[in-house]
Amino acid sequence: MLSTGKSTLYENLMSSYKLQHNEFSIYIGKDSKYSALIFGGVDKNFFEGDIYMFPVVKEYYWEIHFDGLYIDHQKFCCGVNSIVYDLKKKDQENNKLFFTRKYFRKNKFKTHLRKYLLKKIKHQKKQKHSNHKKKKLNKKKNYLIFDSGTSFNSVPKDEIEYFFRVVPSKNKMPFTLTPSQYLVRKNDMCKPAFMEIEVSSEYGHAYILGNATFMRYYYTVYRRGNNNNSSYVRYYKNKEKQKNKNNNIHTKIYNAKHLY
Repeated sequence: MLSTGKSTLYENLMSSYKLQHNEFSIYIGKDSKYSALIFGGVDKNFFEGDIYMFPVVKEYYWEIHFDGLYIDHQKFCCGVNSIVYDLKKKDQENNKLFFTRKYFRKNKFKTHLRKYLLKKIKHQKKQKHSNHKKKKLNKKKNYLIFDSGTSFNSVPKDEIEYFFRVVPSKNKMPFTLTPSQYLVRKNDMCKPAFMEIEVSSEYGHAYILGNATFMRYYYTVYRRGNNNNSSYVRYYKNKEKQKNKNNNIHTKIYNAKHLY
């Protein structure tokens, strides 16, 4: 992605430092006190466990294909047998709305999403209440805040347990985000870290796994392809505890021989 000039910062770094591996990686600490941007490789101090590697289909945003987005076990998007598809079909049958690309514009898409999520939360609360009849639910109300670019459902932080899991899936491999991971806390209230942005039709319809949620739990690596080799995005699970006690945000440029 380049807004001005003839070459990107990344391309200039690859050329200037003669990196053995044309890649960069990003670590974001859960507490936001320590993060790292590394050019030329990966740092094993930041990750553990298995590797997940996916080919990039569009390099402009480093996009990859994914199977769908699930809310608990219900497929929300995309394709048949999903919430979005079922809503489209219902609208067509009622002659209220013919499904075109306009369906994904802010108002219609977000309205359906809000209705579904609020219904899901209400059901979760009722189910939890029936299983724990002696436990009193918090009587505070939920609040909806709408503006031109975002939709938030703010709730008291002690009601997190009633929320659902959000599960992006790629090649039938789920990346589960629990309520404590995708809800951002501020004082005694929480709001989902979801934001709608305008993406041109050439690069959308897309979901972003960003630094507010996903990247705080997965160490992310971007490798640039060359010749006939494709570019790849890799994910590792972040280490639970970071040994480095330095609380500053760092930018590191490494030669790969120091990292592997």
